[in-house]
Amino acid sequence: MINHYGPTETAVVYSRARRAQSRAGTLPLGKPLAHVKARIVDADGNAVPKGATGELCIGGASVAHGYLNRPSLTAERFVPDPDGNGARLYRTGDRSRRLPDGEYAFLGRLDDQVKIRGFRVEPEEVAARLRNEHGVRDRSGDRLRG
Repeated sequence: MINHYGPTETAVVYSRARRAQSRAGTLPLGKPLAHVKARIVDADGNAVPKGATGELCIGGASVAHGYLNRPSLTAERFVPDPDGNGARLYRTGDRSRRLPDGEYAFLGRLDDQVKIRGFRVEPEEVAARLRNEHGVRDRSGDRLRG
């Protein structure tokens, strides 16, 4: 199996893993490419010890500048690098951990985001749009609008 992993915000390829099978309960992400910085952080953005679970953050020259016309989302996802070098890290939302051999493993998402045919889908955004549709009812049968 060869896995090339990388969110769009990091110019697509962040790491490469090559192995015959995934490890139990994880998807191998491999080691970061030479031009990439990786860090696993807790909910407050502090680095966690090797082997601990946290959110994968990615840094380097290929990290995007942010989201067009979405300053609050940009501020949430593109954070200052704690190393104090003026660079930024992208908070991927992917739950991960660093393995003893230095590779990283994907353990799932920290939110409800899903992918359908490669497209990111935010279930809360879908629900919000549905609530605004004429005739849509909640589980109790109450109409939400018009």
